[in-house]
Amino acid sequence: MQMTKQEYRKRRNARVVKKFRKLTRQDKLDIIEAYSEGLESAMSIAVRYDKTRQGIWKLLKKAGIDTAKKGIAVSCTTCKAIIHKPKSQLRNRKNHFCNMACYQSYLNAGASHLTSIENRKGSRRARAIVKQHFDLQPGHIVHHEDKFSLNNQLWNLRVFANQGDHIRYHHQVRDLEHNDSSTIIVEPIWNGAELNQ
Repeated sequence: MQMTKQEYRKRRNARVVKKFRKLTRQDKLDIIEAYSEGLESAMSIAVRYDKTRQGIWKLLKKAGIDTAKKGIAVSCTTCKAIIHKPKSQLRNRKNHFCNMACYQSYLNAGASHLTSIENRKGSRRARAIVKQHFDLQPGHIVHHEDKFSLNNQLWNLRVFANQGDHIRYHHQVRDLEHNDSSTIIVEPIWNGAELNQ
């Protein structure tokens, strides 16, 4: 798709206007706080303030903030040893480990964040239970009505023809909770609650 000269000039001018918008004093303080305390990347800050990443780096340097990509000192969750991790590894993680042995001991101690692994086991068990009562095909989705995947009692299990129907069902339930009756009714192709009656 070719862009006309007018479209190109319009886009270029819009970018130039964005880049040269002056930052207020509060904006500068917010940028410094987001980078140093919030551990936000310079790129995400630049996008939020319509600036270039280099412009954010210059502002941080001018304010005396160290922008070197060296690690930040944190303690290992298991053994409490001081380790250095890059900011990118600190942003979305609660636990930090100095080696695999510490991580394994954390897992063996019964870590509470393992719900995704448990959920997969629950889903596999649910599929096995449903197969005893229904001809389950590879594209079918097993749904837990109470949203707890380890509760594999028949009354709690439903089967949908595909993931799209499953998502539509979740939207339907959400909309009914908010008193919006304009959604399309999606029924499961198999309902374990009917067997329990």
